[in-house]
Amino acid sequence: MRLNNGISCVPVVLFLAGMGIAPAANAASALYAPSEADSPSFRAALRLLIGGDVDYFDARYMTPTVDLMIQYDSVLTWKNYSYWNPVEFGNNLADYADLGGRVILGQWCCPDGLGGRIMQPEYCPVAALGATWEPYAGDGVDCVHDGVGSYNSVPITALQPGAQADGTLIPSGLPGIAWRGDRRVYCGPGNTCEMYGGGDWLHLTANMILCPYKWQQPPEPAHPQNVYYGWNQFSEWCYGPVVADDWFCSTPEPVTEIHWWGSFIGWKEPTPPAQWPPLTHFHIQFWTDVPADPSMPGDFSHPGTVIHEVFCYNYTCEFGGWDFDPQMQEYEACFRFSEVLHPEQYFYQPLPPPGSIFWISIAACYD
Repeated sequence: MRLNNGISCVPVVLFLAGMGIAPAANAASALYAPSEADSPSFRAALRLLIGGDVDYFDARYMTPTVDLMIQYDSVLTWKNYSYWNPVEFGNNLADYADLGGRVILGQWCCPDGLGGRIMQPEYCPVAALGATWEPYAGDGVDCVHDGVGSYNSVPITALQPGAQADGTLIPSGLPGIAWRGDRRVYCGPGNTCEMYGGGDWLHLTANMILCPYKWQQPPEPAHPQNVYYGWNQFSEWCYGPVVADDWFCSTPEPVTEIHWWGSFIGWKEPTPPAQWPPLTHFHIQFWTDVPADPSMPGDFSHPGTVIHEVFCYNYTCEFGGWDFDPQMQEYEACFRFSEVLHPEQYFYQPLPPPGSIFWISIAACYD
């Protein structure tokens, strides 16, 4: 199997390009409730990144209830046409946030595009916006900007007390994304869920849903939609080789779940192939880092010593799109693998300040 920046094996390949290491116990789900028509391609791409269901609700013709929203980890909305009942929707969103849900407000919602309590200072993080669109400067340091490329947003000229922001826009130097201190309410004034362009709001939205996580390195998008660049590389436990990738740990929480992307050699169908011998499990190891030797030109960092390992028998596998390997110049079906670890499998890493680099290897095992 080959991994997409994560892992691989025979006759499967891991195509090096995507990996996620999470401190949360489960994949996240979202309710997409804009005052606009559905965007199935955006929902499918978002589902690939967050791991849970992404369902659509048309807020032009009805208001989602708290009982409905509480079934999801997050609710995402942006305004294009009129909401059915903006005050009721805003009150429901505030109640949902009070119950622990995460609200993501997109374009034309903040600071007064919706209604009800969600627009009050204790919920909506934005007090005032500018009037022009500006590009992202690429200087974000919070997890909300991890793996995010370029995007456009409207400058946030004033934050509510206690709100936080990250990253700036050019030329104003003002932020384009903000959130309430507990991350229960986000506001991205340029977010139309990529329906009207605006850059990499897909990964921004996924990050808003998932933050904070330990590490995220999603597949590199290619064209057309639902296609990702991959570097195909075998990773197989019994006969080798085993593929590893480095990641940076900046928080003390344990690793509790792992997601990776991979493909099967030459396989072009959206369901995994029947195999013999069967793929039974994955062997995942965590390694120390050996930095590159600065006295040796061309030297590279590499894994050092294994400090933790798990055997993943309960992994899930779902179709994630198509990968394109520039070596072979062809497309293959890409699958997203996930393993939620049991508490006794958690990786508790040593964390000397300001953080540490570790390596993770993922290898397929065949019976």
